[in-house]
Amino acid sequence: MTPLLTLPRIHLEFGAICILPQELKMLGVSRPLIVTDRNLAACGVLQRIEDVLKPTISFVVFDAIPENPTSEGVLLALDVYREGKCDGVVALGGGSVIDSGKMLAILANQGGRPEDYMGKPGSVSADVAPLIAVPTTAGTGSEASPASSIHSTASERGGGAASPFIVPKVAICDPELTYTLPPKLTAATGMDALSHCIESVFALADNPLAEAMAYDGIGRVFRNLRRAVSDGRDPKARYEIMSAALIGGIALQRGLGPAHAIAIACGDQGVNHGVLSNIGVIASTDLVAVHAPERAQRIAAAMDLPRGSSPTAAVVALSRDLGLPLGLGAAGYHVRDLEEVSQAALATHFNRTASYKPSLDDYRRMIAAVA
Repeated sequence: MTPLLTLPRIHLEFGAICILPQELKMLGVSRPLIVTDRNLAACGVLQRIEDVLKPTISFVVFDAIPENPTSEGVLLALDVYREGKCDGVVALGGGSVIDSGKMLAILANQGGRPEDYMGKPGSVSADVAPLIAVPTTAGTGSEASPASSIHSTASERGGGAASPFIVPKVAICDPELTYTLPPKLTAATGMDALSHCIESVFALADNPLAEAMAYDGIGRVFRNLRRAVSDGRDPKARYEIMSAALIGGIALQRGLGPAHAIAIACGDQGVNHGVLSNIGVIASTDLVAVHAPERAQRIAAAMDLPRGSSPTAAVVALSRDLGLPLGLGAAGYHVRDLEEVSQAALATHFNRTASYKPSLDDYRRMIAAVA
């Protein structure tokens, strides 16, 4: 059976942010909480959103979401939501902000704490606050995905809540909002989008639409990410990478796999998630490709590689060009206990959706190879 794809109403174009007041009114939201982080407040992106809303919409702002989303950040936002008598959420930011906005939308109507919903399929009901996602990075695809990853604390691994009910009602994808994204984050988030597309191709579920989209997203990243990193104001490159991120967020509804299992297992030392996902792809793709050679060849074709070429080698070459670390140590992650990290990767839910589920010994070898 082909799994359901739950999609937001999508606006993907320069200047799309101007549609925000209209979309809020269509959702019946009269007083949204804008959830964001202090970097976006400092660089002027938040001000742009405020300027769009001020003529017609009353709103409240919470700008203290941390770089890696935490339960504390969500609960602080919930306090502001309730004190401000808000009736909807606008998540303005990258994956951390949007994932926090999703969890906030659950708690606002269903109560409890983030831990009540993480790792508990079926715990989220349809009663969630209206949520509009406005991504300012191009990588996580959280604006179109059914998942929210939250760390109980900054020094713990993230846990996930997954439900079609937390796919944002609307995704406003304005590439101009990514112009202020620094080159290193452009590279890391772009490779995160690539990791979603690659892993969704290898996923267990049969969904021809998601698979076709994933190949398209892979090609967009390989043709445009170098340009987006070298010239952050290249409009075509920014548009293409934002498109790839959105595609990846949709395609990952098909499932993910061992690259993200490794990324989550190594998510307890504050290393950027996109960097970890990319290292996970480097560590796992050759192994997975052995069990799905035809899909691996189609991935290589999407990368515009000659037949028989290795997708892993192409990812490594692109990562080098972008200045991204190829191993965990270079990224700032220290594998203190290989057995414990390998067990953590094996225990993640991503193995349930992988077409090939690595063994514990597979995880030991993959993680050791990139340590």
